[in-house]
Amino acid sequence: MSIEAGLLELDDAIGAARLYFRDECADAEKVAARVRDRVQIGGENTVVAFAGATGSGKSSLVNALVGETVAEVAPTRPTTAEPLSVSGSETSEVLDWMGVGPRHVLPGAFGDDSVILVDLPDLDSTEEEHRSAADRVIERADVVVFVLDPQKYADALLHREYLKHFGEHGAVTLVVLNQVDRLAQREKNVVLVDARGLLATDGLRDRLIPTSARTGEGVEQLRRSITEIVSKRNAARLRLGADLRSAGEALAVASRKDGGASPSPVHADFMPAARAMVSAAGGEAVAEAAARSYDLRSRRETPWKSRSAHRAPDPLDAVVGPSGIPRYIPEPARIPAAQMAVRTYVDSELAALPTSWKSSVARDVDARTVRLIESTGDAAKDIEVGDSEQPSWWGVTRALFRASLATVVVGVLWLFFWAALGMFDPPKAVGVGLPIILIGLGLLAALAVWISVGVMRSRGSNAARERVMSQLARALDERAGFAVREPVEAQRAEYSRFVEAIGNLSRVR
Repeated sequence: MSIEAGLLELDDAIGAARLYFRDECADAEKVAARVRDRVQIGGENTVVAFAGATGSGKSSLVNALVGETVAEVAPTRPTTAEPLSVSGSETSEVLDWMGVGPRHVLPGAFGDDSVILVDLPDLDSTEEEHRSAADRVIERADVVVFVLDPQKYADALLHREYLKHFGEHGAVTLVVLNQVDRLAQREKNVVLVDARGLLATDGLRDRLIPTSARTGEGVEQLRRSITEIVSKRNAARLRLGADLRSAGEALAVASRKDGGASPSPVHADFMPAARAMVSAAGGEAVAEAAARSYDLRSRRETPWKSRSAHRAPDPLDAVVGPSGIPRYIPEPARIPAAQMAVRTYVDSELAALPTSWKSSVARDVDARTVRLIESTGDAAKDIEVGDSEQPSWWGVTRALFRASLATVVVGVLWLFFWAALGMFDPPKAVGVGLPIILIGLGLLAALAVWISVGVMRSRGSNAARERVMSQLARALDERAGFAVREPVEAQRAEYSRFVEAIGNLSRVR
């Protein structure tokens, strides 16, 4: 991915996370601004900054690389108060942007006139102004050469504050162990092994070059390494790509520390929460009335009618007003369960989000749930809780019951007919008189119809209850879109875009 595309991805990530990771996003915005500025300046020159602690020999090394004394040298006290540059040609824009003051032009001194060497103030200077100037250039330089003193190469501050942050920038970072001429060969070998181990921990494996500005050891190797970085590809863009990747990783780390994870493509079902809210709104009472109404009407229209069924009022009359719209009486005892169901939905949908991110929606979900419960009556005003259509099985069971009774009557009449004729031995089948068989079959059929009616009546009542509950839940689900689901989905989508953006940043080159 290009630097320009990476900037757009970083902007997206910052825009999504600004409210939740303020410090990290502020740092990322600085990176984005710095990258834009450097892209605008262009890559005609490559700035190589030399950074190190007091006495590490940065200035001596710069002098050795250009073959002239351009940087003042002192063994102990800091003499570089502000960044100093050496270049092979006149240049100003990039050095103005970096805040580099003293400038020396030595055509052909380094070998590549597009390279600008910058000697920085000491990183451990007691002057805050000096350290700030060094940090500013280190942030903006295309290539950074860290110069280590063999006596202080393991300095914790240098590794913690600088080197460990350049692991992603290995392609544009070099580390020099200078003044190795001060070490005996055996001591030199031990120090080099130890220093390389520390740098590997910082993510800078195989970036160490032993040098001596006094004897010239390693100076040409350092020159070749710098030239290789510059010639292989635009070093400025290498540095900018590393900056963008580091900014993306810093945002990713902030997200992980706050509990962020990869978002799942699976969405939670809101209907259980909607049903819990329907129950809290008094919807179950209406659904139960619809179930009992169905049961009562089925008793009136199916066999074994009873006078009590005909006299009993329709249960729906108790919950449906004169306008035909049901009355919903909230049940306060069920509101906590409804709130918990909505919170469960929200927690499930936002499970991958960082804690601070998801709390922006979850913190007022209880109040939204109560408002939704209160709006149930309005949301369900167009729902038909009764069922005016008569199920076909009512007529079928009536016909079957009548047929079974007719069979019994035929068998009884047949039996009396033979008795009236003085014939007590009617026709038989399998050893049993046919009238008796007819009577038995009729009674068995009537029993089967009675059992079937009971089963189907129970199923029909349950279906009526479920129909009303489902319709109410769907109505509340639609009403919940603006109040709960849409904000949740918006946060989820925003976080998914954030994760995608920082993932894309890792591919910036």
